[in-house]
Amino acid sequence: MPITPRENQEEFVAESPAAEGVQTRAQSARDAARRQSFDANRGMGESNDSNILLALRQMMEEQAQTRRMMDEQARRQEEQARQMMEEQARRQEEQARRQEEQARRQEEQARRQEEQARHQEEQVRRLMEEQARRQEEQARQIVEEQAQTRRLMEEQACRIGERLGDLKQEVDKKIENLESDMDCKFSKQDKRILGLEQEMQCLKTKGVITTVAPSGNLKVPPFDGTSSWGAYKIQFETVAESNGWNDDQAVTALIMGLRDEALTILDTKTGKVTLKQLLDALESRYGDAHLEHVYRAQLKDRIQQTNESLQKWGCEIEKLVRKAYASSPDVADKMLVQAFVDGIRDREIRMAVNLGHHKDLKNALAHALEVEAFCKDSRPNRIRAVSEKRSSQRGPTCYLCGEVGHMRFSCPKRDLRGEMKTRRGEPDDVDVTAAEQRQGNE
Repeated sequence: MPITPRENQEEFVAESPAAEGVQTRAQSARDAARRQSFDANRGMGESNDSNILLALRQMMEEQAQTRRMMDEQARRQEEQARQMMEEQARRQEEQARRQEEQARRQEEQARRQEEQARHQEEQVRRLMEEQARRQEEQARQIVEEQAQTRRLMEEQACRIGERLGDLKQEVDKKIENLESDMDCKFSKQDKRILGLEQEMQCLKTKGVITTVAPSGNLKVPPFDGTSSWGAYKIQFETVAESNGWNDDQAVTALIMGLRDEALTILDTKTGKVTLKQLLDALESRYGDAHLEHVYRAQLKDRIQQTNESLQKWGCEIEKLVRKAYASSPDVADKMLVQAFVDGIRDREIRMAVNLGHHKDLKNALAHALEVEAFCKDSRPNRIRAVSEKRSSQRGPTCYLCGEVGHMRFSCPKRDLRGEMKTRRGEPDDVDVTAAEQRQGNE
């Protein structure tokens, strides 16, 4: 059963310690008055009525004052209790309102979360359906593209096969034409050399030709230090040998041929200069022996230039390799072909020549020129047919010995005159046309 504010106030007043103190003091005052009255009656006997009345009046006033104080205190306590009850009720009502508001917010939040979860689920479902549809579409497109690519590759393979057959025939025909032209040229030169050799043999037999006499008409070309000393030295020695000069004549001619900076080398010489001293001084200043490391460094970075022909590139790389390995001619011979092939600017020509595995620069250059001519006359992708033909087992056919794998100008059985090398005891005047006729019959 709920307690009303009035009952709560009375209970509070009754149980208040201040009220108990007031009642205790009132009871003490009444007891003191009784004792005084008793003492007065006992000690004094009969006292004055006025004193008794005065004492009673004072006691009654004290009681009235005590009663007023108790009433005032009770009223204050009642007011305080009422305020406390109202404050507590207000707080409870505010707390209940806040709890209700919080519950409402939680309910709203739960509703929003549920709505958001439903929206996310719907969005995920749509995204998955869209992604599945796109993947299916992509798979279908990939299958169609693969089928189309397969058809194109098959068609292209057919066209390439047909074109390769045509190219093979065309390349074989061109190679045969080139070999025929080269064989014709070599045949003419070989016949001319053979005629000259026979003529010289006849002259020697008749005693007309004995030794080569010095002409004495050749002059030493000038040397200013800017051209190649090695080439100039060979040229000077050839002129000196042809003119039949001794050392004094040769050193005089060499001094007269020096120009500009090369002439200043005489400033370091005093007295008479011998031919060996002058040649050694020029070799020390302009020779290539002490510059091998410089030429080797240049060789690492040297490649065929844009406007540099294959013939010029072969000549330049040969000079550079010879200079870089002047002290090791065997090493220069081994590195010359590979340096020439590695430096070719055109990738297709380089690959084709590299597949030839040539042993000397002459054959490598001839192969490179053939591939270059074929590339100029055909599409770029035709070089593969040439490379495959070069690397195949059949290869070109030699019109001199009839074997496959090489051409006539590089035939190992070819002697100086261009004829077949014969075994001992057999005649050595085999005609070239006869060998070609045998090859044609085969």
